[in-house]
Amino acid sequence: MNHEFLKTLWSLRFEKMKRTEESSAWNYQELLDQCLVEWGIDSKSVKILSALVREERAHEKLAEKLIDILKKYGG
Repeated sequence: MNHEFLKTLWSLRFEKMKRTEESSAWNYQELLDQCLVEWGIDSKSVKILSALVREERAHEKLAEKLIDILKKYGG
């Protein structure tokens, strides 16, 4: 396989990863906002959802870094 083909495949994969993580983070955030209203900040569920939002945002940033690396060093 040629280099450009592999670069395109990885680029598509990382873009999909970024979209998925971003979407998940927004969905968890929406649920978190609802739970905050109903149960308050000290709820175990709220703490778990807060952690999930942070993790999804971190994964989104990782995907962005991978995309940047691919653009910079991918040839």
